[in-house]
Amino acid sequence: MLSLPQELVDSIVDAVPEEELDTLRACSLTHRRLLHPAQRRILSTIRLIVPSHDRDGHPHFFLKLLDESPHLEAYPTALSLRVGEMNAIVPQFDSPELVAATIARRLSNLREVRLVSNRYNSIEVWWDETAPEVPIIFSFLRHAPRLTTLAMHSICLTPCELKYALACIPALERLVLSQVRIIGPVEPPRPPIRRLKSLAVRCTQFPPRRSTDRLLEIIDVSALETLVVEYMMAAPNSIAWELATQLIRAAAPSVRELNIVIPYAMFYEDTSDNIGAVFREHALPELRVLRLVQHPGRGEKAESAPPAFPVGALCRLFAQRQCDALEKIRVEVGAVVETDTPCDHWKELRDTVLGMDPTLVPALELVLYGATANEVRKATGCMHRIFGGMKDRRGGSLVTVTQAAGLTVFT
Repeated sequence: MLSLPQELVDSIVDAVPEEELDTLRACSLTHRRLLHPAQRRILSTIRLIVPSHDRDGHPHFFLKLLDESPHLEAYPTALSLRVGEMNAIVPQFDSPELVAATIARRLSNLREVRLVSNRYNSIEVWWDETAPEVPIIFSFLRHAPRLTTLAMHSICLTPCELKYALACIPALERLVLSQVRIIGPVEPPRPPIRRLKSLAVRCTQFPPRRSTDRLLEIIDVSALETLVVEYMMAAPNSIAWELATQLIRAAAPSVRELNIVIPYAMFYEDTSDNIGAVFREHALPELRVLRLVQHPGRGEKAESAPPAFPVGALCRLFAQRQCDALEKIRVEVGAVVETDTPCDHWKELRDTVLGMDPTLVPALELVLYGATANEVRKATGCMHRIFGGMKDRRGGSLVTVTQAAGLTVFT
């Protein structure tokens, strides 16, 4: 260790996986050259609960650590702040709002924040329009102007509060709204206050009627590069499909990566009508990657999925689209879809590709989540029999099959 360059020591520490951080912590106490790189790695992401009854994640003990070792303030770049019930008392602080503001002021290099409310951790919960966590959020954001990424989960806001929250963060580039409910009256239209590069909208509900207009009055998507929309059918607080498609249309001129997450039933019944219509009617000149993620909706299980993938809809996405720059279509499905069925239905896609301009053929990556190695081999053999030797626009294999441990979560 003494003879290694410090840059190499830093690289070794940065490569330690998340599940081995306790081992890294123990090793850092044995050698001085490991100490500061290990502290930076371990403290790069902080998880706190306001208020908390336990020492682990308690903001009081975290702030005490910063008092004892002020140099640690520069290490955290990401923070997960979970706002719990307001009936607990945080030692040495008058209010949770003060706790949040104090933390934000101390962490000068903070760039990413995830704000979560314990009160709304289920889409079936009754929403309280006077949510006490909102002042805590504002207290935090007012003192964290350098943030580039903000994720809000299970939070209830008015349109004005959302506008104010975004106005506090002039450097914001990426916004995630997950299970957020926007309630109350909307002010007359104004120019959007925030121009984003990345937006993810997951199971989020806006005021009824012209819901997309409400969102676009707050957020400028004209320069958006990455868009994630999730629609969970039959969920009472889910994003309406119109909101999803209208967001895609609004971001169409600039978006480079489009991620659409939909449940089984909609994936099979409406893919060609809804997603296909967007690609036929609107040019997406900059789109490079299209990702379709299929997952169980409420009350659905992987075993309930129809037995065959909807290849016809995928063929229309390949051939009937106005996105000539498209390089890859990535489809994530449950392993049961492809491993329990013969692969002859994929011949339709092969015939579609054979009729296309070879310089416009995107690669197709089929991702089987929850699959075993044997299931991946079976699906790979199937794809090889159908597409063997066929190439994408870059000269690589047209179809690849990969394995994923679980469903992609865009948060």
